[in-house]
Amino acid sequence: MLSQIAPLVSPATVATPERFAFLPASLLKALNASVSHGAFVVYAMLATFADRSGHCWPGRATLAEMTGFDVEYISRLTGELERAGFLRKRHRPGGRVDYYLLVVPVDGGASPRGKTSTPPVEEFPPLTENGTPQETERAREPEPEPPPPPAREPEPTSPALSECRLQARTALSDDWQAPDEWIEWAGQQRPELASTLGEIAENFADYHRSRGTRSACWTAEWRRWIRRERAPRSPVGAPQGAQAPKPTDRRYPTPEQEKAPLPAAVQAAIEASHRRFQEQCRQMGIDPATGAPTARAGQRGDDSRPSR
Repeated sequence: MLSQIAPLVSPATVATPERFAFLPASLLKALNASVSHGAFVVYAMLATFADRSGHCWPGRATLAEMTGFDVEYISRLTGELERAGFLRKRHRPGGRVDYYLLVVPVDGGASPRGKTSTPPVEEFPPLTENGTPQETERAREPEPEPPPPPAREPEPTSPALSECRLQARTALSDDWQAPDEWIEWAGQQRPELASTLGEIAENFADYHRSRGTRSACWTAEWRRWIRRERAPRSPVGAPQGAQAPKPTDRRYPTPEQEKAPLPAAVQAAIEASHRRFQEQCRQMGIDPATGAPTARAGQRGDDSRPSR
C-alpha cells in the first residue's frame, strides 16, 4: 500500500509472526466519520495484509476469524467500505476477491458521515514480494462485472420474525421489552399462552440477563423460547374460582362413597364370604370370634398322640 500504511520493519527482522500496519491519523479520522465500527475494524485488518500498493487478497473466513464477525457480515462491511470510497474489490476466477485499499485525504477535519469525498480510483499493477512490478505472463480473460451492491437500508430496531440477520453477539439491555410483533407471533403460534405472554417475556429477559447471554440473533432465541414454553395447567379462559372436574377413574373411594350404603348384591356377597370363613374356622378347631383353639381341637390333639 502507500508508504504511510506499509510496515516500517522488514518481515525478516520481526521475531514473531504478528501482523501490524501503520495508519495515518487523517485516515483513521475519515474512517471513523464515514463508516461503521465493524467496517473500521475490517479496513484495519486488511491493512495488515496489504503491500505498498494497497493490494491484498485474504479470504472472508480469515477476516471473520480475525475480527470475530460472521462471514456474510464481512461481505456487507467490505461493500460498505467500497461505497464509502475506502476500498475497491475485484472478483477473480475461482471465487477469489482482490482488495485495493484507498486513502481518502481529509481537509483539516472529518467530513460528515456518508459525505466523504473520494479521489478517483487508481489502478495498481501487481507487485512481487520485493515490491517490484510483476509482469503479466498470460492474458486474462474478460470477467463479468459483479452485480451492483444493494442499497443500504437502516437497521430495524426489532427484526422481523421471518428472518434473522446474523451480526455481532450482543446482550439484552436493562430496559429491553419484547416488541409487539414478537408478542403477536407468539400468540398465533401458541394460543394457550396468550394470557401469560407478558410474564413469559419478563422471564425470558431475566433468564438471559442473569446468565449473561450474548446472542447473534435474539429473534431466534425468542422463537425457541416460545416453542419450549409449557402450557399453563388451568385451561385458558376458565372463570375464577372454577373447580376442575373430578376424575371418574379414582383408585380409592371418596369419603362420600364410603358413607353411602352398599348395594344389596355386594352386601350379600360379603355376608356369604363371612359365613364361609366361620365354617372353615370351626372345621379347623378355631373359634372364629377369638381365634383361640376350641376343646374339640384339644381332643383331636390328645387322640393323635401315639400310645406308649
